[in-house]
Amino acid sequence: SVAFSPDGTRVVSGSEDETVKIWDHCAGAVLFTLGHAGTVNAVAISPDGNFIASGSDENLVMIWNAKTGAEVWTMLGQWGHESRVSRVTKVEFSSDSALLFTGSDNEAKTVLVWDVASGKNVWQVYGCNFTLVESANKFEHKTEKYVLTLGGDTVFVTELKPQDLIPPEELVWFGEGYDDSSEAAPVAFFKVPRHISVVKCHGATICVGCTGGAVVVLQAPFLAA
Repeated sequence: SVAFSPDGTRVVSGSEDETVKIWDHCAGAVLFTLGHAGTVNAVAISPDGNFIASGSDENLVMIWNAKTGAEVWTMLGQWGHESRVSRVTKVEFSSDSALLFTGSDNEAKTVLVWDVASGKNVWQVYGCNFTLVESANKFEHKTEKYVLTLGGDTVFVTELKPQDLIPPEELVWFGEGYDDSSEAAPVAFFKVPRHISVVKCHGATICVGCTGGAVVVLQAPFLAA
């Protein structure tokens, strides 16, 4: 997995050698090598350029200081499933860099939403065969939010509203209980003829790549509202 910094000067990579590397894009030189438990499947750089997120085969989500390479926090990619180690397969920041969305390959079938500053889980998108594949609209902290997830031959759209966020004083760490009142259910779904491999969204247009070479283009006007 690779990601560019917003200004294009740095590249972050995650690989099977259990490291995250920060590169100088122009010089091709490694600036920092960051140790990680397990193969690193996903990396992302926050839009403000301050943080790097990574997810691994060992069910770990890590946040790093993009300027110094220092570890900021580490958490389990899914709560309460230590008996089956999960693969964190997707990490994505909100457009204001305040939230981190992570998707995992495990029985919990949830997308978790994290507060970047504290490292605490504030939301879960729950209840389907979810793998986080793409975000729609802008994840601004004070506007409505949508997240697109996939399960088999279906694209699910979930709306996350600010009033549904767990108040800061009620945020809990893993291992100290979990407040399932933060669960959010899909508000719309789209079925396609074949199993979905990839989904991308631009404005109100959803482009779905399926097995067998099929491409399906969907329109969801409410995403652009």
